[in-house]
Amino acid sequence: MLKRRELSVVLLVLLVALALVAAGCGGSQTAVDKKDAAAPAAEPESKAVAAGTAYVAGMGGHLAKVDFEIDPTDTDEPIKVLELDKLRLGKAESYGTHDARIDHERGVLYSAAFVRNPDGKVNVVSVDLGTGKVKKDVALDISARYIDGPLYCASGQSKDAFIPVLMGYEGYIDVIDKDSLELKHRVYLDHPELPKEYMWGHGVNTPDMKSFLLTINSTTPERAGKGLPRGNEDVLFYLLDMEQLLQGKLQITKKSAIKGDPGKTASLRQHYTHDGKYLIQTVRDRMWIIDAETLQLVHEEKFPVDEAIEITDKDAATGAPIVKKAQLEVHDAIATKDDKYAILTMRVPFKGGEKEAAMDGSLLLFDLENKKVIGKPVSVCRSCHADEPDLKDATSKLCGLDVVWKK
Repeated sequence: MLKRRELSVVLLVLLVALALVAAGCGGSQTAVDKKDAAAPAAEPESKAVAAGTAYVAGMGGHLAKVDFEIDPTDTDEPIKVLELDKLRLGKAESYGTHDARIDHERGVLYSAAFVRNPDGKVNVVSVDLGTGKVKKDVALDISARYIDGPLYCASGQSKDAFIPVLMGYEGYIDVIDKDSLELKHRVYLDHPELPKEYMWGHGVNTPDMKSFLLTINSTTPERAGKGLPRGNEDVLFYLLDMEQLLQGKLQITKKSAIKGDPGKTASLRQHYTHDGKYLIQTVRDRMWIIDAETLQLVHEEKFPVDEAIEITDKDAATGAPIVKKAQLEVHDAIATKDDKYAILTMRVPFKGGEKEAAMDGSLLLFDLENKKVIGKPVSVCRSCHADEPDLKDATSKLCGLDVVWKK
């Protein structure tokens, strides 16, 4: 029988051995166990220089909601789509839109429809970006002076007003209260310095909201409001005093004209860089970078036609069919927070299935510092329509975008 002192020593040894095993020092772990227990390898550091959520307007009664990152070192696909969803406005017949305008302080997106609704009016909505739900929906009367063409496309804003521009003819600028969506002023393009023959009005505010830029496209008299070809080379730029505009008046403080191809070029949507030094102006077959102070052209980036794809269109004036080579089209552009890059919304020609050639809505990266395109467009329309037989080979008419930047 063990003496009490010997028994105490044995118990002490057993307790120490058990403690070593529990601590993992007992030598019972295999090499595999040790490998499994090691800390996981760190994920590769992201090379993204910008990231955010883009809201891209489309004619399906919704906006594509695109979570993305930008990695300009990837010269093939620099825009990485992390998640693709929809922000629903309503039925396409009433809410097809080209417009997205975000008030970042309010966390609200505003959009004015490109089409008239079945009641002959035009819908303007505000959306709470926190919930993704429509806050307010108002149907506005269309002016008796309206003759033909699309309804709203581009827009700008002031602190308290949403300011969409009628793309059709005769054109006007609406000043709408952001809270109530009440129409405060309808400002017609009646001014001695504005031509009577034009088409496709667009516009946007300057970053400081002290001015509003209006663009229109000169036409020959018989082509006014009729679309391309327009018979005139000039794209016209007018800087308006914002305070006067908010009171329903047109006061032009600066103007210029830039020439393009009268058969292909026409001003569409635009944004200023965040520092206010440049205007990034899309004009369908090309993009212009314009000095904001002088309104003179700094850089022109032309986009090609696809010689392998033909698209059947119709003459806006006569209705006669026109068969033409498919043009890669640019419809909007917005600078990253550091103004080094711009995201462009593109309509990219494709030939899918047995249907006629069509256009896919995509995003493309442009290097503003080095004045060059990086990589290829990434789809944000057809990629989402892939599982819908009636849509996967159809044209997706994306247009304007706005972005909530994360970096």
